[in-house]
Amino acid sequence: MRTHAANLEDLEEALTEASKEQRDQIIHLWGMKGVEIPDFIEAVMESLNTPVCARFVWEYLTEDERHIFYHSLSYAAREGLRRTALQSKSQVPPERFEPAVKHLIELCLLYERQEEMEKGRRGHSRNLPPYGRPAKNQELETVAIVYPFDDYFNTLYKAGREMFTPT
Repeated sequence: MRTHAANLEDLEEALTEASKEQRDQIIHLWGMKGVEIPDFIEAVMESLNTPVCARFVWEYLTEDERHIFYHSLSYAAREGLRRTALQSKSQVPPERFEPAVKHLIELCLLYERQEEMEKGRRGHSRNLPPYGRPAKNQELETVAIVYPFDDYFNTLYKAGREMFTPT
């Protein structure tokens, strides 16, 4: 299965690039399996703001994927989160974290970019130096930043909160 979607920031573009196998999984993910879908991208994009479809997404994911995805949707992570920080926040062991993140990327729920950040900065991408320039005497490092797509953010976050908050 291709993971090209890891580099795509636009959900429609990521869906366009999805393989047949990925498309089948995405259709199942959003609760559309068994439904005739004339336009895959249009069908997925229409499902993004449907609460019942969001529930299907959460039910489809494994327990590890749920924890990782929920933490990627938190307010603190909306601007992206270092992959290592996401692993720490989700408390999923590294040997299970890597395959789970890979699967979330394949399902077009997350995307990843390599970004230059000042060494020692916190995990959020918004902590990049202004205008891409480091502060004087600051070393840069290239890190993997994981992002959720904006297109489904509110709907999936609300459905996820129902699962993760006790009230």
